[in-house]
Amino acid sequence: MTPKLFIKSLLVLSCGLPFLTSAQTNPKLTQYVNPFIGTGAVKGSLSGNNYPGATVPFGMVQLSPDTRDEPEWDVACGYDHNDNFIAGFSHTHLSGTGAPDLFDILFMPCTGDEKTRAGNAQQVGSGYGSRFSHDHESAKAGYYQVKLDDYGINAELTATEHAGFHKYTFPKNSQGRVVIDLAHSIKKPNFGCHVIAAQFHMVNNHTIEGFRVITGWAKLRKVYFYAEFNKTIKSNDLVDGGTQYFDQKLLNGTDLRAVLNFDTGDGTPLLAKVGLSTVSTQNARLNLNTEIPDWDFNKTVAQANAKWETKLDKIKVDGTEQQKQIFYTALYHTFIQPNNYADVNGDYTGIDYTIHNNKAGFYSTFSLWDTYRAANPLYTLIQPQRTAGFVNSMLSQYLAYGYLPIWQLWGQENYCMIGNHAIPVIVDAALKGIPGFDIQKAYEAVKNSSVTDHPGSPFKVWEKYHYMPENLLTQSVSVTLESAYDDWCVA
Repeated sequence: MTPKLFIKSLLVLSCGLPFLTSAQTNPKLTQYVNPFIGTGAVKGSLSGNNYPGATVPFGMVQLSPDTRDEPEWDVACGYDHNDNFIAGFSHTHLSGTGAPDLFDILFMPCTGDEKTRAGNAQQVGSGYGSRFSHDHESAKAGYYQVKLDDYGINAELTATEHAGFHKYTFPKNSQGRVVIDLAHSIKKPNFGCHVIAAQFHMVNNHTIEGFRVITGWAKLRKVYFYAEFNKTIKSNDLVDGGTQYFDQKLLNGTDLRAVLNFDTGDGTPLLAKVGLSTVSTQNARLNLNTEIPDWDFNKTVAQANAKWETKLDKIKVDGTEQQKQIFYTALYHTFIQPNNYADVNGDYTGIDYTIHNNKAGFYSTFSLWDTYRAANPLYTLIQPQRTAGFVNSMLSQYLAYGYLPIWQLWGQENYCMIGNHAIPVIVDAALKGIPGFDIQKAYEAVKNSSVTDHPGSPFKVWEKYHYMPENLLTQSVSVTLESAYDDWCVA
């Protein structure tokens, strides 16, 4: 039975909602997605660590507000609904994880008087965020909006797979600024986080590009960006730490921020399009020009929403409005990751830090200890083609490292959690007959990964004692159960 037929034959979902035929389906399932679900916790509880910002299914870019200058464990996604402050809008986020990272290429609009340009460095150094109210905030699949109270700016965001699209409406007669922060990250030095290198390059009076190389939970990440504005950049102030450079074309450093000054007094929106890449600024530009060739913000919003509609339409349910909201928001969260971070031409930075190419894409953000039980088996049913892409991406790590992913982020292994749960994911896909990957290579990978030492693996203790002594290996019962399950999958 194929996955498509199998999913239609199921009678009941875990939430108790029966399936419907396509003739009975409401054509706009995205209306039931509430991106604010899971973004904040009641007192004394844990947040779902979900962000409300704009993204598309399995996309590389997640453009969302960060409510902390330096997000930590309690705000792993960057946003806490209990906060009333926005530090800015960064382009990459994790969804639903228990540890933080990413938060790349933060943009923040603000206002000020260009006559006091010398104060820009002081403003940037002391914080440029704004208070906000949930009464003036909204979100839907592929779109986010908020009023920045301290500046009177209405900020709107949408996204494609590799690019973010910003729309800032400033107060009339205002002097608009946009801060771009390449130092914004998780709290340093958690996970050894620090910026190794960064660069701004003013391409012309509408365009800025650059990159940052940063360590963190993922040990070494290269993030390139290419940003275009619909209005002229009247002047720029590039800042490295506390040192400010007026109208400089190029700046390298490790604590970089740019203040771009615009004439926004006529009240027409300032638009910014930002392409990302792991490979180069040229590829970031290619990604941007391919996915957002014009300046039609509403068109991009509609396209993002349509992509979500197609994915949510994989499953049709009936029930109360609240039940549908819970179900389709959960399904929405399921499709946020893994993330395809190969560029539109197939280029990506591999786990060996060299440039590879795969026109079918390359996926990362494999939170396998969290997903192998339920999310990945669901993907085999309603995302079989993506599942083949996931498996091939996992096999690429095996070919480079000699073992399958444990918890892979931004193409890098961070060895988080126990077991090697790429094994059951690949075995499940093989036994369900998912096409598109080499079965023999997959068998070799799961077999060898079940006995190959790597940082954090239990195999030396297991081989010596034939069980897991708690005084030598903590979580011994859990490690035994999960490793035994992986071995059973190989068998």
